[in-house]
Amino acid sequence: AGKVALVTGGNSGTGFAVARALVQRGATVILGCRSVEKCEKAAGNINGKIASSPSRGKAVCLKGGRLDISSLDSIKTYAEKVMEEYGRIDYLLNNAGFAKARPNTQDGFEARFGSMHVGHALLTKVLLEGRNAASPKHMRIVNVASGMSYYCIPLNCFPDEFFEKDIFTENATLGYPRAKLGNILHAWALPMHYENVTSFSIPLGFVGTDIAGPFRTLSLLGFMRNAEIGSRPIVYALLKKATPQSAENGHAITTLNEVTEPLTGDGWPIAYVFGGDCAH
Repeated sequence: AGKVALVTGGNSGTGFAVARALVQRGATVILGCRSVEKCEKAAGNINGKIASSPSRGKAVCLKGGRLDISSLDSIKTYAEKVMEEYGRIDYLLNNAGFAKARPNTQDGFEARFGSMHVGHALLTKVLLEGRNAASPKHMRIVNVASGMSYYCIPLNCFPDEFFEKDIFTENATLGYPRAKLGNILHAWALPMHYENVTSFSIPLGFVGTDIAGPFRTLSLLGFMRNAEIGSRPIVYALLKKATPQSAENGHAITTLNEVTEPLTGDGWPIAYVFGGDCAH
């Protein structure tokens, strides 16, 4: 209770489910959305459904603010407004994303890499560096990754000779897995550059949300988890205190449909905790 969270893409899918879960637990959740109308509708939906909860928080939209994760100017302006209005962020979920190819961002990046990695990296940077003396001592950050990042091994997503060129040029094969690998590396690097940070990278697997496109129908057949189940590893990562064992082994959450205690052996983890003080 009393925590402040920012969820990008909080108006639908996994982001919406996480925002609702955090509000139910007493947090004030800022929905970072490109559309102000969709943001207000989602916030009203969340607040209306849990109005009877005595320990509820609230979902809010930043006043006069819209977050376009593909625009560096929009991100910087939005993040600065968040810090001006709230002074701190306890939980950050870098979730907004899409799978289909789009034109390059207005800053010239390949759309998926520029939005899902570069955009979220800048948002995180501005929020972290905007912390003041009144800010909490610790910030927990979750990057939603994907098993598609493993495709970067056979596809060679970052060859030196193409590093700059391909990031600024549309590539239907490399765009999504490269962005998701960027999310993982970003979470891994954060504790090396900032104090009082615990960062997570969480590949959610097959979740039936809008990003799944036509494959979303598979959720009706039981081949995909719904957003409520898919959001559980994220909620667990944001709220569950890491243990020395989970930090040492790098495992935070396991299993597909349930959230359990961290692995200590050679299991297959869904989430990784990359660093931070285990007491937070």
